[in-house]
Amino acid sequence: MNPYQIAAITLRLCRIELTHPFHYSSGETDPDLFSIVVETSLRGGAPSGWGEWLPTSIIYEPGHIGRSGIDEWEKAQEAAAALVGTDARERNLWIAGEWLREDANSLVDGFDFALADAVGRQAGWSVQQLLGGGRPAVWGMPVVPLDTPDATARHCAALFAEGGYRWFKLKPSCDRERDLETLVKIQEGIPAKLGFYIDPNYQLSGEVDAVVDYLNTLHPAGLAVCEDPIRPGLDLYREISGRTAVKLMVDEKARTIEQVLAVGKAEAAGMINIHANWAGGFRGGLRRAELAAAFGMGSIIGSVRYLGFGSAAYQTLSSLMPYDSPCEQAADATYIRRLAVRSLNEVRDGRVILSREPGFGTTPDHEALEALTLKRLCFQ
Repeated sequence: MNPYQIAAITLRLCRIELTHPFHYSSGETDPDLFSIVVETSLRGGAPSGWGEWLPTSIIYEPGHIGRSGIDEWEKAQEAAAALVGTDARERNLWIAGEWLREDANSLVDGFDFALADAVGRQAGWSVQQLLGGGRPAVWGMPVVPLDTPDATARHCAALFAEGGYRWFKLKPSCDRERDLETLVKIQEGIPAKLGFYIDPNYQLSGEVDAVVDYLNTLHPAGLAVCEDPIRPGLDLYREISGRTAVKLMVDEKARTIEQVLAVGKAEAAGMINIHANWAGGFRGGLRRAELAAAFGMGSIIGSVRYLGFGSAAYQTLSSLMPYDSPCEQAADATYIRRLAVRSLNEVRDGRVILSREPGFGTTPDHEALEALTLKRLCFQ
């Protein structure tokens, strides 16, 4: 008997209950969120492996940026049926053909993480060890929504008290004086050296001089990185980058190898965002991170709200990427009313400590998982 042969795959469509009714990155009202949870059981009898992703084809309306062009619930069933009976150690072999496409990246994430988790649990190794080892901890960086300067400072102070976080990603107002006041008030309320990322979602002025002035005003107050400041092309990003010490980070324009190559050749940015839920599994995410590093660009794992399985996987991916950038995929318990895992990786002095337990080290909370499950299908 092959102990790594896949005996069964169970798919669950689960609801995600947010603690706040707005999107932490855009500031807009968030739609209802759902997660597809993948449970992979091997014939060897080890505990199941777990993965998850947010099916954007269910969450977003047609035409929405980031919506998958495939029916992810339907395609997940095809993938599950095809994988039963195969060797989970050959997990990269199934990522071929129609799956090698940008709008299938999230589905690849969910299955790849579940298979890697299952193999690690069977072998008695952490996923990080299976993939060659990485940093024992990553800097956590909670995402903080747009609010008044005083409220944002209180929010960050509470997160610092909770986990000692040193990095924060803020949704800015894009008003120079107000955002400067916000950074100064956060610094005044926390007895540690801090660093900030901001994500204007293309809302800064399209005038290069105005963007440069805004970034240079905020830089002395701790602003390190600005993600997707304006919508125009890479030529303006290159011009802005040459006039400020704040690094520009590209998210939406770096979702494929070809896009990362274009950003690097244009010398348009100092970082790329390998967004959680769009990584394309470990192989896809690391390929983009390593290509970015060849151009001198750092990489970061972005944030998506998960039930606990996804966050552990992306923290592991972050630990394997070049450089020691902070990981946005942190503080799930702050954002989600009810997780489907019994515990998350420990956060100590602002660092997320990677589990050394087999797989990702997550333990499912089966009672919570059942309560959150809307649909279930088992393939065996």
